[in-house]
Amino acid sequence: MAFLTVIGALCLPVGGFALLCVPHQIRNRRLGKRGAEAEAVCEERLYRGGVEVSRIRCVFSPRPGVHVRAVVTPPQPPPRVGEPLTVVYDTDNAQVVESAHYLRSFAPRTGYVAQSLFVVLVLILLVGISVF
Repeated sequence: MAFLTVIGALCLPVGGFALLCVPHQIRNRRLGKRGAEAEAVCEERLYRGGVEVSRIRCVFSPRPGVHVRAVVTPPQPPPRVGEPLTVVYDTDNAQVVESAHYLRSFAPRTGYVAQSLFVVLVLILLVGISVF
């Protein structure tokens, strides 16, 4: 019975994290389907804890004469101020932007891993409850 209590306690945070990942998954899927690549220039490196570059403020042009500023996840190694990076933007809404490196990495798939783990935990919990 203690095992089921632990599984039940794990379901709450894992389920909450899985739900928080849904908006990012929708955005990433939209960028994958109708996104276009553009060259951006790093304007500012945003640090976490003063040491690690956690985000990059960049500017790019989806169309001639139009400049869009956005904050994206940096590639590794992060570009210095003034260096170029590739971003993917939504052709319908150029404000929806993410770095191409981030979209090709494993990071966008962590939501799917959390959702799968949540389903497995719930199934274990249901089977355990039905047995006891």
